Amino acid sequence: MKEHICTRPAVPVKHHVRWPGQQIAKFALCLTTLAVLQIPIPAHAQSCTTFGQNIVKTFGTIPVGGKGVMQAALVSNRSDGRYVSYGEMPSISGNNGGSGPLVYHPATTVLGIPYPAYLQGTLAQFFSDRRFNPVGFFTDPFNPQNTDSLGIVVYLQGSTIFKINPGEVVLTLNSWGGGSYSWQGLCQDGMINGFYQNTEFVLSLFNQQVYPPIK
Repeated sequence: MKEHICTRPAVPVKHHVRWPGQQIAKFALCLTTLAVLQIPIPAHAQSCTTFGQNIVKTFGTIPVGGKGVMQAALVSNRSDGRYVSYGEMPSISGNNGGSGPLVYHPATTVLGIPYPAYLQGTLAQFFSDRRFNPVGFFTDPFNPQNTDSLGIVVYLQGSTIFKINPGEVVLTLNSWGGGSYSWQGLCQDGMINGFYQNTEFVLSLFNQQVYPPIK
């Protein structure tokens, strides 16, 4: 019978047996491997203040006529399982027209009032309960011809005057009369997740770029 690498060499009860060096090495390696696999490494959430400031720092000072941008993807899921949604830049999906990536607006002061830095743009939002492509009794979710236009603002800094915290996300229902709501996010590894009522959101921010002025 072929010996498994993680099989402990048999040791008769009440007898001292010296294990061969090769078997000891195999057994030690196996214990180490199992220990690594079975002990989960906890994730450490990043402060949204640090998260936002890192983005602001990377953008730096935008040249006059230039523009800072980031791509975004937003997913949501409801506790009642009614539907899940996915939002991406309209420039990628070709749906709802709209703008390209989220545009960076640096912190500024107007009439002595400081305004925090933020990202703003529009997403094309797809829904799992909007079906298409019927084939027999089956249809596919996320109908690309039946999406919503979703405005989005992501605050990178806070404001005590406007009661805004870093990582706060404001969503505007452009396709449903322009009503808006917000949720406070938790930030980690380029993502912001949070809850609004019975819905959880996960927002990914990536591909940060600065476009130089057009000459």
